[in-house]
Amino acid sequence: MWRTSIETYRGKEYKARSGPGADPKDYPKKHVDNIKDLYMQNLMYAYLAEKLQKAVSARHTDVYFIVALIHSFALTMIVFAFEYFGLFKLAPTSFGHSYDVSFWSFLLFSFNAMLRAGYASVTPQSTLALAFANLELLASAVIGLCLVFILLTSSRERYRQEVRDVAKNLATSAREIERFLENKLRMRLIDAEAKIIAVDPSFADVLTSFGRVPTIIDIPANPQSSDSSQVSERREGEPLCNKEEKQD
Repeated sequence: MWRTSIETYRGKEYKARSGPGADPKDYPKKHVDNIKDLYMQNLMYAYLAEKLQKAVSARHTDVYFIVALIHSFALTMIVFAFEYFGLFKLAPTSFGHSYDVSFWSFLLFSFNAMLRAGYASVTPQSTLALAFANLELLASAVIGLCLVFILLTSSRERYRQEVRDVAKNLATSAREIERFLENKLRMRLIDAEAKIIAVDPSFADVLTSFGRVPTIIDIPANPQSSDSSQVSERREGEPLCNKEEKQD
């Protein structure tokens, strides 16, 4: 993934610098836009890798599977309840009942059909009604087998390993883009942030939405100083702090 990102950046840089219709006056802005696109991919890769690692370590995948099965169970029950109710409206003799029934009666029957319980107030009488009931029973068996397969087999661990591999690849892509910025462009991530924010201040909000603290650009008190700005660096263990340099 990171190779494609870098090659795309190089292609855009070539077009902006010496491609057909390139304008030297527009190059600085296009250069910053290209750096922004590359930085955004680094940001996205790192963000997704972190989220996937957290999901795997917290075993959220098991919860997702179980919730999906519960959703499938409820959806199957409701769909068949509507089918039973529609069949009853078209052919009232398809179901036997002891008193007036409504949709809720068929919803209860659908629930009992999936669990093979006998507490419903209606019973299937016609061939089509029996076919629907048996089809629903088959669907409940498939859902039950999926639940057993998820809880009792090693497929979950294989799935977790696949998610770990994806997260590892994303993290590697983020690091390779950061290495490209440092080695080829002589630019750290915080330098890229500062350069982008200087042109597009709204980019700070994007960084905040991804959980990163925007880089602060400190303007020196002496406007005649050779350095027009000083970029604060984030130190390990601190979210953000200013780096002060002593002048002799």
